[in-house]
Amino acid sequence: MDGVGCSGEGCNCKAKAPPEHTRVPELLAQARMSTEVSVAELFIKNSSKLTDADREVITQSVLSAAEEKVVITHGTQTMCETARFLGTRMRPSTKVVVLTGAMKSTLEEGSDGLFNLGFALGAVRHLTPGVYVAMHGRIFPWNNVQLASQPKRFEEM
Repeated sequence: MDGVGCSGEGCNCKAKAPPEHTRVPELLAQARMSTEVSVAELFIKNSSKLTDADREVITQSVLSAAEEKVVITHGTQTMCETARFLGTRMRPSTKVVVLTGAMKSTLEEGSDGLFNLGFALGAVRHLTPGVYVAMHGRIFPWNNVQLASQPKRFEEM
């Protein structure tokens, strides 16, 4: 799932149009990622428009993936809800799942998306099985994270 780029309809970023496909391969190349990474695109959709049916698609995709370590790029508006959905449905699991995104689109100057993606890719290698949110150099378990409105940032509940 790609939420690192523009989140599409309802997005307030300055991009002229949302991307048609995930920008993750481009971001990995920009970061000079040397480890092989598989990318699967599930949705290019504003996260505020995600439904529980969409979250079930994400859950089933993670559970059926051959990889034991999964990073999901996701819009920040409902990232915590998706993390809780995954966390409650994936127990017990041997998988490590890390959700990350960007407060400012990777299509804009000064985006935090590339840093957060790199941080999540590093974090996923060292975490124990479970579901996490990785944003701005911090890792939160799925059941202890919220998006604060002022200033807009992720924090413990």
